[in-house]
Amino acid sequence: MRITDEHLEHVAEVYTRAARAGRPPTEAVWKILGGGRSTAERWVMSARAKGFLPVTSQGKATGLPLRPHCETCTCKGRTGKPRSWTGR
Repeated sequence: MRITDEHLEHVAEVYTRAARAGRPPTEAVWKILGGGRSTAERWVMSARAKGFLPVTSQGKATGLPLRPHCETCTCKGRTGKPRSWTGR
């Protein structure tokens, strides 16, 4: 499966929201978008490599400013059912 820029932008949005809320951001990507922890880690690394997330040092979560359309972002993940970015 080829990972699209659109998917990596969504990864960055979920990651950034979680980091700003004080939640573990990679865990949020994993739980919301599915695929498991190692897959989420690869997606985050790819999002950083493409410039959707800033470069950071290990253990320091950083995101980018959210775009206006992200304020109502929901994800259907692997289940096809909408879930909020908080994972609730």
